[in-house]
Amino acid sequence: MNTFLSAILVSNLLLSLLLLYIFRGLGKWWIKIPVWILYHLCTLALLMMLFYPSYAGTIRKAMSLMKFSTLSHKFVVQDQARRTSIEGISMEVYSRIGTAMPSPSSKLVDFDDEVELSVVFKKNNVLYSDDHRLQKSGKAKALSELAAVSEIEWLKLEPEYRYYMTKSGYKQMYGRWPDSKTKSGQYFNFFELDKIQYKETHFAKGTETGLSQACETNHSLYWKSKPVGTMRYAARAKVNGAWLYSAGKDQLENGDLAVMNQVHRISRKADTGSKILDIGFAHGGLPYYWGSYRKELGWYGSDCAKFVSVALFQSGLDIGYQGTAQLNAFEEAIKITEINREGQLVAQGRVLEYGKQVSVGDVLLRRSSRSGHAALIGEDKNKNGYLDTGDYILHTAWDAPKYTRIGSGTFGKKKHYAKGTIKLLASRKLAGL
Repeated sequence: MNTFLSAILVSNLLLSLLLLYIFRGLGKWWIKIPVWILYHLCTLALLMMLFYPSYAGTIRKAMSLMKFSTLSHKFVVQDQARRTSIEGISMEVYSRIGTAMPSPSSKLVDFDDEVELSVVFKKNNVLYSDDHRLQKSGKAKALSELAAVSEIEWLKLEPEYRYYMTKSGYKQMYGRWPDSKTKSGQYFNFFELDKIQYKETHFAKGTETGLSQACETNHSLYWKSKPVGTMRYAARAKVNGAWLYSAGKDQLENGDLAVMNQVHRISRKADTGSKILDIGFAHGGLPYYWGSYRKELGWYGSDCAKFVSVALFQSGLDIGYQGTAQLNAFEEAIKITEINREGQLVAQGRVLEYGKQVSVGDVLLRRSSRSGHAALIGEDKNKNGYLDTGDYILHTAWDAPKYTRIGSGTFGKKKHYAKGTIKLLASRKLAGL
C-alpha cells in the first residue's frame, strides 16, 4: 500500500505541475496558486478517505460547509424583507387534527393522525378564513369578504444543514469559552442559535392544504415507509399586489426563542408501541446541535445526550438535561464488557434480556476520557429476546436523528467494550422511578 500511495503522490505532483503549465496564461499568480492549492486539498481529502477511513466522517462534515448552496445561503444578502403586515392585514397558519377545531398552536401528532393546514387573516381584530368550522363557530368571517387577498402559497421550512455547534459545545471540546477575537472563536460563535439557517420550499397553493410531512433535505427518519419527524410551515399571499407572509423564515432565523416559536410546527410521532421511541421519532429532521443547553431548544435540535434527555422528558421521564459525562456517573448503570460470537451484548458474564435487564427506551452509553455517545434502545429486531448488534437504536450523531443497527456504528466496535466504556442505563431508574 505504501508503494501504491507513493505512486499516487508522485503522479499527483506531476499532474499539478502540468496544471500550472496549462494555467500559465490564466492570469496573475494570485489566480494560479489558489487553484493549485484547492486541487491538492481535494486530492489529499480523497486519499485520507481512501486510506484512513476513520477520518472520512470528519472530512465529509468539513466539505459540506464548502457547498456552493451553503456558501451562497450564508453570505448572500436576501434581496428583500418578508412583510408580515400590509395595510393592517396580517396572516397566521392554523392546523387541525381530524375533525377538531383549527388552532394556531404547534402540534405533536400521532402517526396516523390526519392533519390539515389552513391560513387565517386578521384585520382590525377580525379573523377571515375559508375553514367552515371557524366560520360556523363565529370565530372567523368568510375570506371572500377580504377582497384584497389573492394567490395564497404554502411553504415548508427546514434546517439548511444537519449539524451545528454552540459556544458551550466549543467549551466541551477545548475546555474554555471561545475568544471572539480569534478565528476559531469567531467560527464557533457563527453557529449559535440565531445562525441556524432554514430552507424555504413552496409545496402547495390555496387557502387549505392536506399536510404532506415529507422533508426535502432532512428526511432522516421513516416508520412503516412513511416519513416522521418535525417540519415547520408558513404561508404567503398577495395583498393588493404585494406579498404578505406569516411567521416563517425570518422569525426562525431571529435567534430569540419566543419569536422562533411563532412559526407553526407539526411533529409527527411513530407508532412503535414505545412512548419514548415514538416521541424520539418526532424529532426526525432536526439538526445535530452540539452544546444545546436548554430543554426548550429540543424542537430545534440536540446533541446525542440532550436528544435522549429531551425524548425522555417529553415522554414523562425527567432525568434532567444531561451530557454523556453526567450520564456516565450514574451509579446503577450496567457495564457491558463484550460482544459474544452470536453478536449479543454481555454484562458480567451473562447476556442482556429484554424485559429483565433491558427495555425499549433505555439508554446505551459510551463514554471515554475524551468523548462520548448516547442512544435510545429501539426494537428487538430479530425477536430473539436478547440485546444484540442486530437490534436498533435511535440517536443523533453529527446528523439529524437516525434509526440504525447497534452494530453499524460506535456501539458495534468490540474495542470499546474491552475498554469498559459501554454502559446500559435503565430510563426509569435514571428518572428516579
